[in-house]
Amino acid sequence: MPPLTDPHGNARRSALLGLLFLSGVCSLTYEVLWFRYLRLVFGASTPATAVVTAIFMAGLGFGGLWWGRRADRHPNPLALYARLEIGIALSALASPWLVDLVRSVYGALGGTPALGLAGGRRCEWRSPPSCWASRPS
Repeated sequence: MPPLTDPHGNARRSALLGLLFLSGVCSLTYEVLWFRYLRLVFGASTPATAVVTAIFMAGLGFGGLWWGRRADRHPNPLALYARLEIGIALSALASPWLVDLVRSVYGALGGTPALGLAGGRRCEWRSPPSCWASRPS
């Protein structure tokens, strides 16, 4: 990245800060949409909030572990960030279909009434394979 001391440095810095701000707005929008989708799946806002928060925190942790050193060594960190943002946008486009998959698996297993409170919560907190493992026989 060129130094910010050139004549256009302030404009570049302002543009970069504006893009980072828009990235944060998009992230919050994704979270609200995922919360609303999952609230329809689980029927309550508490489990939906817990799932969105858990996935968000796991993403921060695993993303930091996986990309932390790679980003530090990357020759063009801004281009890497742009590619990551494009990947996030593409995964957000797939969200409605992924939530429909979760809804169908959760519904096919009977939801919390059929799985019991512990089994229903396990499905809400974990991946679909844990739901299949907890299915009553």
